[in-house]
Amino acid sequence: MNKDKAFAFFILFLWVASCFVSAGIGGLTSLYSEDSHQSSFRFLVSLTIFGASLFLVTLTFSQLLFSILIISAFHAVVCILQVALGLAVEIGGVERASGVLTPNILANMLGLGMICGVALLSQATKNVYRRYSLVILLLTCFSGLVAAGTMKNLIISLIMSIVVYAFARGISLSKIVLGLIAAFVLGLASAAALLASEKISSRLIEATDVLSYIGLTSKGFESSGAPSSLLWRVMHWEHLLNDWSENFLLLGSGIGQAKNMKGVRFDYGETATAHSDWVAMIVEGGIVFSGLWLLLQFILFIFSFRMAKRLGNGVVFSAIASYFSVIMIFGNVIYSSAFAYCYWIIVAVIVNEGCRSIKFRSALHV
Repeated sequence: MNKDKAFAFFILFLWVASCFVSAGIGGLTSLYSEDSHQSSFRFLVSLTIFGASLFLVTLTFSQLLFSILIISAFHAVVCILQVALGLAVEIGGVERASGVLTPNILANMLGLGMICGVALLSQATKNVYRRYSLVILLLTCFSGLVAAGTMKNLIISLIMSIVVYAFARGISLSKIVLGLIAAFVLGLASAAALLASEKISSRLIEATDVLSYIGLTSKGFESSGAPSSLLWRVMHWEHLLNDWSENFLLLGSGIGQAKNMKGVRFDYGETATAHSDWVAMIVEGGIVFSGLWLLLQFILFIFSFRMAKRLGNGVVFSAIASYFSVIMIFGNVIYSSAFAYCYWIIVAVIVNEGCRSIKFRSALHV
């Protein structure tokens, strides 16, 4: 067995094993232990997919990116048809397209597909038909992402896509900054073109409500029933963190238990998740496990990044990892198919291809 592959698998194995230990901690609390067991087994599935991809899959990194782009475009087409046929589902009083997934899970996948498509497009190729095909698939993913109505995914994926393309083409830093600004404006404009203008203005009102709630503006905060989505998240996180600091500081409440902690429910039900993977990691893992999880993920990221850099794909891999890290701030990403399956397959293929590259170079020096 290749020692680099074994090392990568061992690090992820330790991460999943620690999740099972955390699940045991959750079973010792007064919370619902079944949620901890379900969460830990989901991570076991990710480990299984990672291992199978690491030792059995022979795809190259470019082939994998194209496969993810195709899958994302398919989901985007379903999403667009759903909007065109008036079949969008109502969530929280707002109609949102979900495709064959839920809106947030769909947006996670389409954002990843956009980054993969731009990475492929940025590669020098003389095949005009291939470039046209990539552009069509990219526009399909972009349209589906707009239809899904998840602005954070739309804007972050646009920013990461521009970073990937700019570095691949050797564009200057000043032009990269202008491109990032353009991505932000394009994201807002695209959302405004599809969504009602009231939705955009309501987002701005949400932002001012949040600033008022945390005391950064002179405007006094007044509660009037169920808060907006953004304000609810801030209030929910505050309550979860308070519950954690008072009752679960050291070892956490146990993996998967954020939904059972003392949060702000309103119309979101009694089992509202943290809606932030970073907050969930803190309250569920406590100081001990959250620190261990961060350390293991950091080690695996650095190891994978070095492999990707050796293959000339360091920027692409960093953009994908950054995309997930940012959207995890405001959403549930870690259990979605884009991260739980696709991300770990990406890491496995990078390590696998990197090991083949090392073996090939060693053979040349013999």
